[in-house]
Amino acid sequence: KTRHIRAVYDRRIQEFRKGAPVCVHVWYNGMFVPVTVRHEDYLGFGWP
Repeated sequence: KTRHIRAVYDRRIQEFRKGAPVCVHVWYNGMFVPVTVRHEDYLGFGWP
């Protein structure tokens, strides 16, 4: 089971680095809010 989760994570990270948008949930005002992010959003934060 852990291997499958790791494989999905690795695949998503590869897609993200190629520019695919990813939906993440951010804790804001006491609840999780879905936010779509792209690789370009993190270029200024030292993303590899």
